[in-house]
Amino acid sequence: MKLDWKLKWLVLVLLVAGILAGGAEGVLARSYSADRFDVLVEVQPNGSFYVTETIAFRFVGGPYTFAKREIKLNELDVLTFIEAQQNGMPMEAGTAAGQVEVTSGDPTIVTWHFDPVSDAVVTTTLRYFVVGNVRPTADGDLLYWQAIPAEHEYDIEHSTITVMYPPELTLAGTPVLENQSGVLSESPGMVSWEIGGISADQYASIKTAFPSGSLVSEPPQWQAKQLLVRQRMLDALPWTILLALGIGGVAALFSRLAWAGSREPQAEKIPLGIVNRPPGDQPPALVSALLGGGTAGFPSTTGALLSLAERGYVEIRETGKKGMFGGRDFVFVQTRQDLTELMEHERLILKTLFEPARGRREEVRITELGLDLSRAWKIISKTLVDELTTQGLLQPERLKQRTMMQRLGIALLVPPFLLFWVIFLFIFNPSLTWHGMIALGILAGLGLAGVVVMIYSSRWNTLTARGKTLQDRWAAFQKYLREQTRAREPLQPSWLEEFLAFAVTFELGDQWVRAFDRQGVRALPEWLKPLKALDDSTLMNFIGTASSTGGGSSSSGGGGGGGSSSAG
Repeated sequence: MKLDWKLKWLVLVLLVAGILAGGAEGVLARSYSADRFDVLVEVQPNGSFYVTETIAFRFVGGPYTFAKREIKLNELDVLTFIEAQQNGMPMEAGTAAGQVEVTSGDPTIVTWHFDPVSDAVVTTTLRYFVVGNVRPTADGDLLYWQAIPAEHEYDIEHSTITVMYPPELTLAGTPVLENQSGVLSESPGMVSWEIGGISADQYASIKTAFPSGSLVSEPPQWQAKQLLVRQRMLDALPWTILLALGIGGVAALFSRLAWAGSREPQAEKIPLGIVNRPPGDQPPALVSALLGGGTAGFPSTTGALLSLAERGYVEIRETGKKGMFGGRDFVFVQTRQDLTELMEHERLILKTLFEPARGRREEVRITELGLDLSRAWKIISKTLVDELTTQGLLQPERLKQRTMMQRLGIALLVPPFLLFWVIFLFIFNPSLTWHGMIALGILAGLGLAGVVVMIYSSRWNTLTARGKTLQDRWAAFQKYLREQTRAREPLQPSWLEEFLAFAVTFELGDQWVRAFDRQGVRALPEWLKPLKALDDSTLMNFIGTASSTGGGSSSSGGGGGGGSSSAG
């Protein structure tokens, strides 16, 4: 009896699994393509034309309940829907099965609704009327139409594109098929292309020119608008350029005079490459602030911690655990409590990490450094400025002037950034083109002025003569370390630890460690205490983690119309 129940359950499970597998197979096999996508363009004597599109959709699997065609109102004046058919039968307007839904606008959207079908061929036909696509050109009256839209998620096996025109007309030149290869056929009053194998999202446009004046005597509305906008843009362009250069020139003159007033007498120049040792006893974060003229880079906080580790105030340990992104994890542990010999910014860094408002902690994970120190970065930066000032290296009033210049530069850049695209809406409105071009000149001038002010503010001298000389020496040392990361000469093993804090401060940490690794110099500093087996990659892992903690589309095609086609 028990065996019977087990057999019944087994049969039931296998039955359900078979149903699910069959359903999944059906879903996976669900696809569609087009056996053909035929387009007929019937040109009228006044340059307007009728378009008839016939698409034979082949549905594999299913069910499918609709097909959709979107036509962009591109390079034409008016598009009027005439008729839609399914399998040769006209359809009434509506949203029920067997009806067609038409949404006017840009784009015009036509949706065929039909009863659910699977493994079947459904042929849809769309007919509409176009006014204002044929335009006068140097080569004649040109019909330029995107017959196969650029957006269709299905392959097309075959397409016939036909243009019929009044037989009394002759063509001005050879008709052109864009983006596809096809066989061209011509006869009086007709030209056609036979195209095979159009891949998904590949368009086909046609160009057919007629003798000038044979179809249109003046440009269509959209082209006339473009020509008017272009002419008014050219008329206003001299004023646009004059405004932009004028505002930018005034800003350049002002910035130049202000910058010249901030300069100190020429400081001592140190030939680059001769400073191969730290030129002073300044710790890394203070060096970063000195190089930045009072503004330190955030990676300097990691350099400061490495310097503290080298001096025995902090120990860095590898935990043996995986970090947030699967790499090795490290913690900082404070090993000395007497901080009287440290500079104020160093004491502040240690206090921020080990004595937060929520209470003292014994260790800090390396992944927490960035968040914790960024919260205190403003006060750390101010402390560095105070220390540079106390040492007679920085002029705080000059730093304030530079800050004001930087803020002015940003303020000048904001309006162009925010209003640039709005101005173009004005420019391409013929009645507002002149005003838009004048506004563009003002915005361009403000943008140019902002760039000029930012450039001069970056060159603003905030240091004393002594500070500038020391800055040059540290800059030479920074360049020396950078050159050593690429040099082929032997590196001294002692440099790995001795200069590591400064290399990290100069954002050269990874390159510095790799340079020694390339030469086979593998030595871990004493203050890095791995808890698991020591290997050559420990330091590289640490530097990589510390450094990160511290601190094709397809063409839409040419021609009028276009849009998309799909089914589902």
